[in-house]
Amino acid sequence: MTTDWDHGDRWTLATYGAAAAVSVIGLWLLRRWVAGGVCRCSARLDGKTVLITGANTGIGKETARDMARRGTGVIALSLHPGVIRTELGRHVETWFPLMGVLMTAPSMLLMKTPTQGAQTSIYCAVTPGLEALSGGYFSDCKEKRAAEVGRDNDVARRLWDVSAQLVGLSVKE
Repeated sequence: MTTDWDHGDRWTLATYGAAAAVSVIGLWLLRRWVAGGVCRCSARLDGKTVLITGANTGIGKETARDMARRGTGVIALSLHPGVIRTELGRHVETWFPLMGVLMTAPSMLLMKTPTQGAQTSIYCAVTPGLEALSGGYFSDCKEKRAAEVGRDNDVARRLWDVSAQLVGLSVKE
């Protein structure tokens, strides 16, 4: 008796099945790695004021110094939320529909969701004990070393001075 399924066909099917399983697991692991850390802090915010801005490391560092000089007790932390899947590209998709189709799969696989992207901001806002790290840089809910230009105090000061001049802020030393 002969069948349509011989040993070679089963081996081929098993090989493709194993390759598909390894690919799915690999993509899942890549997605988890890209998603980064998660804030699991239960600190209450009663009586606290939290300000989250888009300040980069240079201006954030100088803002922290200025606030400390003024005795405000305010801390400033810079952070990178990650590459987040938002609707900022919606206009590109309407102008270039093919681009939207081509970018959907990579964005679903490699970008953080808005909830995942918010985790480092939440971590910096609610985690007790970060006061000593004012002017620091965070990514994936951990303190990280900023890029070299972000650690350059002279560049940060020049950026602060130019920004203050542009908005008409008189800085009294």
